[in-house]
This record gives sequence, C-alpha cells and structure tokens, in this order.
Amino acid sequence: MSDKKRKWLRMLIVAALVLCIGTQAMFGFVKFINAREAWQRAEAWLNEAQRDAKPAMTPDDAIRWLKDQGITKAVKSATIATNEVITDYRAVVGYRRMSHQSVWSNPMTAQLIFHFDANWRFTKLELEVLNYEVSFAD
Repeated sequence: MSDKKRKWLRMLIVAALVLCIGTQAMFGFVKFINAREAWQRAEAWLNEAQRDAKPAMTPDDAIRWLKDQGITKAVKSATIATNEVITDYRAVVGYRRMSHQSVWSNPMTAQLIFHFDANWRFTKLELEVLNYEVSFAD
C-alpha cells in the first residue's frame, strides 16, 4: 500500500473515531439535560406538596391531594418495601413518571411519600426518585 493510501486510511479511521466519540458525547449530554429536567420536575412536585401540606393532614387528605394532581393510584400503607427491606411505618404514596426509557433519556419515576405516625398524624413529606419506570405511575 502506498504512503498516500495509508495516510488517507489513517485520516478516515481518525474521522470515524471522532464521529463515534462525538455522537456518544452528544447522546450523553442530551440524557444528562433530560435527567436534570426530570429531577427539577420531581422537586417542583415535592415543593408543591410541601406548600399544600398542613399539620392536620389526614391520609384521606393526602390521597385527595395526589388525585387532584392527576395521580390515579395512591397507596395507603402501613409498611413499605424498598429493595426487599420492609419498613414498618404508615404512609400514603403516589408515583409520577418523570421520564421514559428512550435513546434520549433514562427512565425515572418520582415517589412522593406522605409520612404519618402510629396514630395516622401527618409528620413529613419525602421524595424518592427511582431510576426505573413503575408500570402504574401516571
């Protein structure tokens, strides 16, 4: 192979590598931006819940608030299982899909938890972001 052909072949290989790396970087950047926006939407949902939550809130109030937010499945539970660890506490939980799995984004589901004490008195709100899609999330 002549030197000219080798030079062109090297330039073609370098160009292909640059194109491949650039494409991967672009997809990674877009996924990062989409994940950041999904987190911001989840935190805005938590902030709205914190603004509307009152100390006298009951589990029925929490369920009503979630349904007013468009959440069709709100769960009232005395236990919550996370990663196969069962925690004994009283809560109302709502799920909202923040992003779908696609070329441009990873799946993300927000889990908003209204915590209650043993007498079902409201104590606090908590947001957990799950890096997967929950099939029944709105």
